[in-house]
Amino acid sequence: MVEDKNMMVNEGWTGPGRYDATITPLKPEEDGLHTGVGLRGKYEWWGMGGKPGVEIVLHRPDGTKIQKFVPYKKSDFTAARDKADVRIGGNYLRVEQLDGQLPRYEIYIKEKDLGCHLTYTAEVNGWKPGSGISQFGHMGYFAWIVPCPKARVEGTVTEGDRTLQVKGTGYHDHNWLNFQFPMIINYWMWGRIYSDHYTVCYAFIQCNNKVDNHAVKVLMLADGRNVTLSTGEFEFIKHDFEYNDRAKYKYPRELILTLHEIVMFKPSE
Repeated sequence: MVEDKNMMVNEGWTGPGRYDATITPLKPEEDGLHTGVGLRGKYEWWGMGGKPGVEIVLHRPDGTKIQKFVPYKKSDFTAARDKADVRIGGNYLRVEQLDGQLPRYEIYIKEKDLGCHLTYTAEVNGWKPGSGISQFGHMGYFAWIVPCPKARVEGTVTEGDRTLQVKGTGYHDHNWLNFQFPMIINYWMWGRIYSDHYTVCYAFIQCNNKVDNHAVKVLMLADGRNVTLSTGEFEFIKHDFEYNDRAKYKYPRELILTLHEIVMFKPSE
């Protein structure tokens, strides 16, 4: 399905259409610093699954969640531009990557009674949809790249006086933009689907009437290590809405992603 082009939005696909005919693995510097520290109206964050700080979200096996944001002074923040090497206070995120090999990330966080020391060993090539940058006319841009669509994670998680050995599957993305979300974006949904051989990353970003309610859609499919599909030409269908009292918002319990009139995946709760 090919949709009419919105002249107010440039999603950065290499083409033809909302599609990447050529898929190039990410370079190390693309996961480095892109904005200037302390510049007003610019935001950037490195996600591992304004004002410099560290956000920690811990999901316990019983379903309860702890979420904490620890602010820091600008002078406590440093980041390299040639690769992912970020330090905030005593916390850090850094990467090692040899030629021809996938990257290995190390993340260390220790904030009072919460912390972790984890390694993310990538299993899929890094990816970005097109240039990775969507331009919304004169109003600003939003960038999203995924250096680790799927990674093997090992290490420790600390809560209070308990330190647990953990291992599992992880993900790392990186965003930067020069506007506040509510100016242009109403909401977004994103997720991943994993099997033994395939990896899918997707996002649906619903914009507001300033850009004619445009929806930015991106989807990546990898077979083993290699990304084989990068496209925005698919249907994103939301079903079975349920209201969440805590979030004060409705959300779909079922999503259907359709490409070329064939149902590819049907992720449910």
